[in-house]
Amino acid sequence: MERCKLVSGAGVGQMHDHEYAGINAAFEALGLVFRRSDRCLVRSLAFIWICLRRGFAPSLVFGVQASPFSAHCWVQQGEAVLNDTIENVRPFTPIMAV
Repeated sequence: MERCKLVSGAGVGQMHDHEYAGINAAFEALGLVFRRSDRCLVRSLAFIWICLRRGFAPSLVFGVQASPFSAHCWVQQGEAVLNDTIENVRPFTPIMAV
């Protein structure tokens, strides 16, 4: 699965990229056992919890799309999407980040 940035050239920081990638790899492996669809909030909260325990503080971003109505959430550090792909995130307009 490709890790993408929302804006070209925006970086998370070279020293943390591999650590975020490791956390994400663990969650991708869980996706083989547990369904990924309709679980974005639970997966994102768990991802944030692990990041916080390792001393990182990424943001939980909530987004919506109008037609058809849908909501989604994902984890970002700066403008880098950490636990999703740009293809899944792009249709949503961010409305809140915590």
